[in-house]
Amino acid sequence: MVKISGKNALNSLALDKLQQSRCTPSKAVEIWSELETKLTPLLSTADRKKFVAHKSTSLTDGHYLAYILDPTINGNTLDAEHGDSAIPYCRENYPDCISTIVKFRARSAPFKAYMFEDCYLVELSLVKWWMAMEGR
Repeated sequence: MVKISGKNALNSLALDKLQQSRCTPSKAVEIWSELETKLTPLLSTADRKKFVAHKSTSLTDGHYLAYILDPTINGNTLDAEHGDSAIPYCRENYPDCISTIVKFRARSAPFKAYMFEDCYLVELSLVKWWMAMEGR
């Protein structure tokens, strides 16, 4: 068995997570962010620039919007730059959804506090969670 360590191990683990069938766009943002936190201290300046460029190519404003709309995350750890790019993207592509996003982030009606409890978030997929919100 080949032993993988350091940068290669981090890359391999991230790739495994990204290729899972249940990996969502919001989870991809989370995986890339975690990889960036753990990997960049091990990289040279030139490699760090390459990593940032690759991350920028891989993640779109749609990914960041999905991150904001994931009730398990609610965009809590998204940096200002990407959070700020997701909202204009939404306004441009899904203008009717802006008020829903504001209500979702504020956890105000029609979103109730109990809907964000772990028992609901763990039991339901993101799609089913949002489908349950339909018609509210």
